[in-house]
Amino acid sequence: MKKQIIAAFAAIFLLCGCSDKDISETVTETASQTTQTAVTTESVTVTFAKTEPVEEKVTETEAVQTEKRELKENQLEYRDNNISVLMEFTGAESLEYYPHAVKLQKYNEDDYVLHSAFTVENLSYQSFDFIPQKMLINGRKDDRMYVMQPLTENDTGLIASDKYYTIAPDESVSIEIDFVGEKPCIEYANEIRYEPQMHFYTNDINAEELNNVELAAGFDVTKRTAVKKAVRKALEITDNEPLPFKFLPSDGDFVFNTDNFSYCLTAEKVRPDGYVVDYIMITLKIACLTGKAETFEPNMFRLVRSDGKDDMPIHWNFDEELVSTPKEEDVITVNGEQITLYGYPFDLYLHSDGTAEYVMLFRCDEGEE
Repeated sequence: MKKQIIAAFAAIFLLCGCSDKDISETVTETASQTTQTAVTTESVTVTFAKTEPVEEKVTETEAVQTEKRELKENQLEYRDNNISVLMEFTGAESLEYYPHAVKLQKYNEDDYVLHSAFTVENLSYQSFDFIPQKMLINGRKDDRMYVMQPLTENDTGLIASDKYYTIAPDESVSIEIDFVGEKPCIEYANEIRYEPQMHFYTNDINAEELNNVELAAGFDVTKRTAVKKAVRKALEITDNEPLPFKFLPSDGDFVFNTDNFSYCLTAEKVRPDGYVVDYIMITLKIACLTGKAETFEPNMFRLVRSDGKDDMPIHWNFDEELVSTPKEEDVITVNGEQITLYGYPFDLYLHSDGTAEYVMLFRCDEGEE
């Protein structure tokens, strides 16, 4: 029975596939991300440097000369008498990997996310407040201007710039920022700014009420070649991430590969606790071998029965991050394990590491094989 189910599903899967471009895959090409842990608030590390006597303070020029650090290709540094900011761009990928962000009105599937880590140090004698929302990245290609801004919304799987940081003298704060905007802004970045004034803030931040904002009122990194090199390097970092391995027969009952994907399929007949009918439960694991974001159309999945009839899944289980608007319908128990059932998804996505797993339940009427 189990082999018949697998063979039937595999046959129609190869015929229908999950692609608009060929009969086996559904592809919406964009980009990929480094392995990440989904977080929705900023990661902060506070360190304290040794406090120097006032008379030993050096001038801005001396400070730059004596404290200048060796930068990596994906790093930039800004420094004046009051503040030092080390900027590191750690990866870039299609926003399509984050369907909860894509569905927000201000973004779309063509946007990209630029991951970064900032270390801000207070070189002055007074505390000041640093507001990540004031950071902007500008890009320019020919006569077209682009801009990337920090994402501020929570529950998207990305880091939300939803607070400010009070930095005392000789204190440094490490902050992660996810910028969102069009890909050409990453490829042709030419300026990084900390805005002296902003007219709109989110998450109830009111700059006028903050402490000594003027000390970090604004700065501008305008060395176009250096900015472009450091920001664009984020794309190379992500592109050089290792791709998922192809599945092996030991990973499931049925494994097959195409040029772009590796599929692993298992199937079993189950009866959830309290139910009076059986279901065929298909677990499908997918590994993308291209390093690009993909979108799958659920209505392309079919189960072909021995009489030639084909059915679509009536229940789904998946990671909520793989759909834009998950709608929970029920929780069932199968073989002692609880499974959350969701409504029919409009699109299915992959994780940023290029993998995904979908569980589909098909109705199995009495006497059917």
